[in-house]
Amino acid sequence: MPIVELDYEKIAKVAAATSPSLRDRLDDKNFKVADPSDSGEGGVASIVEGVRPINQLDLSMPWDGNVNNYLNNCGPSCVSMVLMHATEKRAWPDEIVDWMQGENHKGYTYVEDQTRYLSAHGVPTDTKQASSLAEYQSLLRGQVDNGRLAIILVYWDFDANKGGHFEVVTAVDEPGMDVGCINPWKGTRPTFGWRFLWENSLGGWVICPKKGRKAAPKPTPDKEANRARAAKISEKLRWEYNIQPESWSAFTKMDVNVRSGPGSQFEILTKIPEGKSVKLTFYTDKGEAVPESDPDTRWHYSPGRRGWIFDGGLHKWKKV
Repeated sequence: MPIVELDYEKIAKVAAATSPSLRDRLDDKNFKVADPSDSGEGGVASIVEGVRPINQLDLSMPWDGNVNNYLNNCGPSCVSMVLMHATEKRAWPDEIVDWMQGENHKGYTYVEDQTRYLSAHGVPTDTKQASSLAEYQSLLRGQVDNGRLAIILVYWDFDANKGGHFEVVTAVDEPGMDVGCINPWKGTRPTFGWRFLWENSLGGWVICPKKGRKAAPKPTPDKEANRARAAKISEKLRWEYNIQPESWSAFTKMDVNVRSGPGSQFEILTKIPEGKSVKLTFYTDKGEAVPESDPDTRWHYSPGRRGWIFDGGLHKWKKV
């Protein structure tokens, strides 16, 4: 069976230019920004349970009618989530911003505002600034491992030209993702890869509350359980695959879209007809093995160029 010839130059060019808006992504609460690099490396799964999301756009919350505060309340909304989780006390975002900056404030709040508010309301808090991915991972893992949330500052829309945005970190190194967050913009729960999040961190700032709830138990890494989980994912997605850092070929069981990213909002670069053979490579950006990955976001075609097989299925894989 002949191998499908893909237009790699076009695919690489479009994929490099693709940067879909975070606003589009947020409509899907289960959307994953899956970055294979450093996936779970050196970490053990931890999650802080019982965090109640707050949507800064929720008009049912008391607010003063100032549209600037309504749109800029990501920081106070994160503080409200941390406060409720650590102390079970409720404070609305507009109440918090009034304490931070005064009732006439019409703009952003800052890292020091959040640290100051939490420390004054029963949650002693430090502010840290990571200078490397390893330090960033250590800070977030240290918080979540001990049952404490963290607030991070990232670029809005993951675009360095659009200012900052605060999110709450609730989980690290869980199967299938690296970092789990609550985004106060719509109150969704996106997940991110370590390298993706670090590269989109604004200044490496991490707000570290010292108070939380009892940490969740850390599961012992179990290769057999991981294999069982992989098999379950495979069955659910109607894929037959083997987790190996090698090249494999497969043929399509239906028309398959090849997109510039792992989601239906990404551009279709080409379509592979049913019954055609494709060659796949499973790798990280560093050319290393990627353990435990969801195939719809982690399969890559053509070594050295990133792409995603999406909106379809493959079966009858075999080693090339």
